Amino acid sequence: QRQMCIRDRKELQQAAREAEKAADDAREWKLHQTIYWADNSVEEIWIDKNGATKSIMTVGPHGDAC
Repeated sequence: QRQMCIRDRKELQQAAREAEKAADDAREWKLHQTIYWADNSVEEIWIDKNGATKSIMTVGPHGDAC
């Protein structure tokens, strides 16, 4: 019984992740800008078809600037 609940929960979580990814893909994100910061981090600014923005840090701060 317990094993079945864990398996069901994992399947539900996987389905939720897939649905979230499909919804995010439908927003048609396009790379707007890449920012190279002085602390050696790199940030990407994305804009979707409705004008909403999101930023993703693709490289974290590192090196002597920290």
